[in-house]
Amino acid sequence: MSLNTILSEDSVNQNPIIQFDNWYKEHLASGAAIPNSVSLGTSTPDGKVSLRTVLLKEYGENGFVFLQITRVKRISAGSQSKCCTIVLLA
Repeated sequence: MSLNTILSEDSVNQNPIIQFDNWYKEHLASGAAIPNSVSLGTSTPDGKVSLRTVLLKEYGENGFVFLQITRVKRISAGSQSKCCTIVLLA
């Protein structure tokens, strides 16, 4: 997706992992720095929001793996039973 493309539900893949992979590969192809520092936001079912900066270690069909201070935390589709919303800003 280039900068001139309109972002809409019709222009993105319904699978968020595939869509992230598309954007990530496009970013790498641009020659820009490798984006591994991301902001990760989550919210609880009652609406409590948390935002932190983490390092993106890897991602794949099972989800994202982040390095957060001294531990590795995996966020996957199953994690949404504990979190209502997960947002990743790269």
